[in-house]
Formats: sequence, structure tokens, C-alpha cells
Amino acid sequence: MSMLPKTQKGFTLIELMIVVAIVGILAGIAIPNFLNLKDKAIWGTARANVDVIRSALASYASEKLDNFYPVGTLDFAGMRTVLPHANMPIVEEDAKFLPGSFSYVSSNGHAFTVSVNCNNRGNDPLIATLSGIIPNSYDDYVPSTDDPKRRRINN
Repeated sequence: MSMLPKTQKGFTLIELMIVVAIVGILAGIAIPNFLNLKDKAIWGTARANVDVIRSALASYASEKLDNFYPVGTLDFAGMRTVLPHANMPIVEEDAKFLPGSFSYVSSNGHAFTVSVNCNNRGNDPLIATLSGIIPNSYDDYVPSTDDPKRRRINN
């Protein structure tokens, strides 16, 4: 009796290895781009929240008879207490700030400095004063010389 050969269905090991290699290459290209885009979005949100704080401080000063900003040093919770009607997130993480990095300083009430680090991979710094926020753009950062994971403002 003659036996007919069975036709086998499926993929060979080589075909599967080629597919896995192609998926790996595509992931190697897509994942860094996704992470950079995510960092840029976090930075944009943090910068927008710093701008909200600047606007709220301008309103605060305009409502005071002497037109002074709050005098002293404040953390994020203290800033929320001083500016209760500002449309600020409740906690630093929601503002996309690195927890514990927020600092407000005004020595005389005529000017202020708000400094904060973004909660992204580079912990990018943002500094706000009366004249604006630096850096102006996400692309104004350069790698830090002391820590390659961090970035600093390009002066």
C-alpha cells in the first residue's frame, strides 16, 4: 500500500526568526521616538503650568494695593495656599513637575523667580521670572556635562 506524503503546514524556524528580527528593528526605531515625544509633551505641560503660575502671580500683585508679589520662599503647596483661585493642579506630579523641585523666591516683592524641574527623563529645568520662562523651546536644552541622563539650558 502506498502512503501519500503528508503536507505540513506552518512556518519554518528561519521564517519565524526573520519576522522576530524585523519586529525588533521596528521596535528599536519606534520606541526611542515615542519616548522623546512623551518627554516633549511632559515638558510642554510643565511649561504651561509654570505659565499659569506666572499669570496667577501677576493677578495676585495687581489685586494688592502695593502691587507686590508674595515675599519669601514657597514650595508648591505653599504656592497653592497663596494662590487659591489659580487654576493649578493639586499636586506637583499632576503639573508634570519633579516632586520636591518647585521653588518660588521673592526677596523684596518687586520680582520673583520660580524654578522647577520637569518630570521627564531629563528632569529638564524651567525658570520663570517677570520677563518670561526659559528655555523658550524644548530644543533649547543640551546634554549635561556632569550627568548624561540630565539636560541643561543652552546659554
